Amino acid sequence: YSNNALTDKIKRMILKYIESESTIILLIMQSTSDPTATEALQCARTVDPLQERTMCILTKPDEVPADDQAKQKSLLSLMEGTHSQLKFQNGVFMVKARGSHQTGLSIQQVREQEAHYFKEHRMFSKAFTRRKAGYESLLPAVEDISLRSMHAYLPKLMRQIELNIDVKNKELKDLDFEDDLSTPQAKSWAVSTMIMKIESEMADNMDDAYENGSSIIFEQFQKSVMAILQEEEKTLKADLEQFVIERNPL
Repeated sequence: YSNNALTDKIKRMILKYIESESTIILLIMQSTSDPTATEALQCARTVDPLQERTMCILTKPDEVPADDQAKQKSLLSLMEGTHSQLKFQNGVFMVKARGSHQTGLSIQQVREQEAHYFKEHRMFSKAFTRRKAGYESLLPAVEDISLRSMHAYLPKLMRQIELNIDVKNKELKDLDFEDDLSTPQAKSWAVSTMIMKIESEMADNMDDAYENGSSIIFEQFQKSVMAILQEEEKTLKADLEQFVIERNPL
């Protein structure tokens, strides 16, 4: 893009989505580009320097000139993990997507043509044999990195859930509820009590303000707030009653 501001905005948006440790980064690069100098590679390295959740996918191999043996060898070395400058912990895979002339073909036909292309290619057939080329090789690899990533991230997720539970339990204790809140009825009573407590506190505060301010304005404001709180209480009670009915049908 020629617009630097737009380029920076897109980069920030991408980084926001891939910075999460639970996100798998599929680094897609055209076979005709220089893989060592792409902006996408720099973004991936920024958030995943050890490449624990990054996988490289090369596309459009048919656009590499047939007589450019050096480029083809470089791509093959990437897939084999012997490239002198660039290596990926989770591997490099090559796919040949549906071309503009293949719009009328089914997915199965496109995959069959892709397999035929790699089998017959002088250089990339080696990668196909070693299951580094083609969608049929890519899909199991993506599943594998996804499972490994989830396995690594799950303990952290569980710790975060436990922490959130502890925080919520503390908040409940701070509300002075000593009774057991494990049943819908107890929760309904607790919520009703909280609402009534809020209503009482707001009424007291408004009475104080009423004595020192404009009576008409505070009367209108008080009625509006109380009406909203009462309506919320009715809605919440109705939802909780419906929940109890659904959990304990007659």
